[in-house]
Amino acid sequence: MAVAVDGPAGFGEGHNTGCPVSFNYLIGSANLSVAMSPRRQTDLEAESVAAEFGSPLPGCDPNKSSTVLPFNGTPNGYNRLGRVLAVSNIPSRADGNDTLLVVSRIGGDMMTGAAPIGTIFGLLYDDVESSYSFNLTSNACQVKGILSNNFPRTAPRLEQVIPAGRSGWMKFWGASDIGIIGAVINRNDNILQSPNAFEGGHMLHKLTLTNTVTITIPVFPPTC
Repeated sequence: MAVAVDGPAGFGEGHNTGCPVSFNYLIGSANLSVAMSPRRQTDLEAESVAAEFGSPLPGCDPNKSSTVLPFNGTPNGYNRLGRVLAVSNIPSRADGNDTLLVVSRIGGDMMTGAAPIGTIFGLLYDDVESSYSFNLTSNACQVKGILSNNFPRTAPRLEQVIPAGRSGWMKFWGASDIGIIGAVINRNDNILQSPNAFEGGHMLHKLTLTNTVTITIPVFPPTC
């Protein structure tokens, strides 16, 4: 996570307080090569969240060791984060697709640890919009797995819901009102033989937003 803060003279606001400032120009991306597969590679853009306040962050005291970042969509915080996410296209495993889903919770205290994701509820849809419910649970801040008969567990199983030559989609959300982000990365062993095979990945779409997310970060004067 990258946060723009007040730096030395000539940088940011120039008062060297370490308090967050309104600087909505940070960008980034990551080139990923997943260890479980040498061919599961993709570029993912960073999730950007704009500050809606005038610098510095309201309530930040440079004499204290930490401050709270509110993602509430108001003039004293940042944009809201995703509440309900969607995987817009799930290709069939019977066609050689192997899709990795990664979901992360945003929240907690960066000095002690991120908040756990808890329980995720969701709906898997086939290509005629029939839905099948599922849930995932993790005490960590992230849950990930290959979309298959065992992840997530639906009735009937995912590979029956999305047979050969078909596709589906899913949406999911936290049991509590939490902010989440996610990505999917697909691998297909037929990529060199089939013009319909696809490899790559992208961040997940946000269907609804939440205004309840906060993150506690340390406050200290940056050095350059």
